[in-house]
Amino acid sequence: MQKTIITVTLNPCLDKTITLNGFCEGGLNRAEAVRTDAGGKGINVAKVLARFGSRPLALGFLGQNGSRPILEELENRGIAHDFCVTEGNTRTNYKLFDRAKQQVTEVNEPGFAVEEPNIREFTAKLEEKLQNASALVLAGSCPTGVTAGFYGRLTELARQYRVKTILDADGDRLAAGLSAKPYAIKPNRFELEQLHGGAFDDDAAMYGYCRKLLDSGVGLIVLSMGSDGAAFLQNDEAWRVHLAPVSCQSTVGAGDSMTALTAYGLERGLSLSELARLATAAGTMTASKPGTEVCTAEEVQEYKKKLRLEKIW
Repeated sequence: MQKTIITVTLNPCLDKTITLNGFCEGGLNRAEAVRTDAGGKGINVAKVLARFGSRPLALGFLGQNGSRPILEELENRGIAHDFCVTEGNTRTNYKLFDRAKQQVTEVNEPGFAVEEPNIREFTAKLEEKLQNASALVLAGSCPTGVTAGFYGRLTELARQYRVKTILDADGDRLAAGLSAKPYAIKPNRFELEQLHGGAFDDDAAMYGYCRKLLDSGVGLIVLSMGSDGAAFLQNDEAWRVHLAPVSCQSTVGAGDSMTALTAYGLERGLSLSELARLATAAGTMTASKPGTEVCTAEEVQEYKKKLRLEKIW
């Protein structure tokens, strides 16, 4: 039986993207276009994996109210799911895309709260699914009632089943999750600097800090740096990826696309350099799309040919 990549979205949402040709703060704004997508980092990862022929399983929590559009979109995309339902509303997150300035302003609702019985139900469900998993992706924020250390608990659970964990979180969730030694982490530069406790003087200092994280037990660091490209670092090999020019419409989901192709590459045993090309191309192609629409396999395969790799060590 083919194993699956499990994606966990503890605080999913509906992403409503409103396109404006100029944003007037404090005044009347008229939308040029509006689109709504199932959102949350783990769900975005599952969308990309499905487009590459993988078989993701989306787990997490959903509120009793407002969740039907998320389930319908997952079903339409052929993505298996098994969410735990809790009281309250599934949140809506608003992305205001100012086309004139090529700028996105985000307004995120708080969403539902999770109780201890919900946490026990989810943990039991995850443990059952881990028995047929190749990787576990833990991504995004946590709802009220879930502590920052929960990702660490799930990472330890996955290790019991010899499942590699990919952690894409920030702040306390990243710091706490690191204590459980996930196989891979995917911070952006700002998140890495938060973890470090301050800005890096230069790239050499940044790579030196990555070395310390690798020495502490992390197997792979996927570092996204926006228009400056990305870096993929392991103890015995590391690559910097430089981008080819592309028009960016929305960075929402770009990091999730990188996480997805990282899981995809690990599942298929790709070399680090090939994984780096695919993951960076996926993130860049998603950033070139409106709203939270994600990249396609065809455009990623085409764009990856334009990327330039530089060996770090």
